Amino acid sequence: MHEMLTQTDLAKRWGVDRKTITNWIAEKKIKPNKVTNMFPSDYIEAIEREGIDINTVSVFALRARDRRIERLENENAMLKSTLYQMAVTANEVAAKLARQA
Repeated sequence: MHEMLTQTDLAKRWGVDRKTITNWIAEKKIKPNKVTNMFPSDYIEAIEREGIDINTVSVFALRARDRRIERLENENAMLKSTLYQMAVTANEVAAKLARQA
């Protein structure tokens, strides 16, 4: 599970007022978790890595970025699942070969 940041935590991290964070949420420039209304640390780190200036960036560019991140996270989960299944199969084959030896 990723660390979750409150609006206050994020405001301190980015050196802005909490009201600014609230405004950016209303403007759909940043998107908190729907259930907790907090920000996953990996989401915030992705924004920081990309060097996005929230003040000047287009909402459309942010939405495109969010969709890309979501697609990549889904792909990553699928690949992890595939690798896990491959490891299980490899272990089963190795165990079978060991019994035959």
